[in-house]
Amino acid sequence: MKKAYGDKTKLTKKINEHYLKPLEKSLERKGCWVFPKQIIGSSKWLNSLWSQKEKIKEIPTLILLEV
Repeated sequence: MKKAYGDKTKLTKKINEHYLKPLEKSLERKGCWVFPKQIIGSSKWLNSLWSQKEKIKEIPTLILLEV
């Protein structure tokens, strides 16, 4: 994390732990490794969906976010 953080003076121990703690064990990191690989492998399919977006543009959509 330290190498990827811009201003290292702002990277406190608490902030660093915030990023590292959820992925302490290798099994917990598997999703972060697999997901990008799967997205890249699905690019053709995702592009085919994106090319059809006009078909659904008139359907009303509501996106709710919990903040």
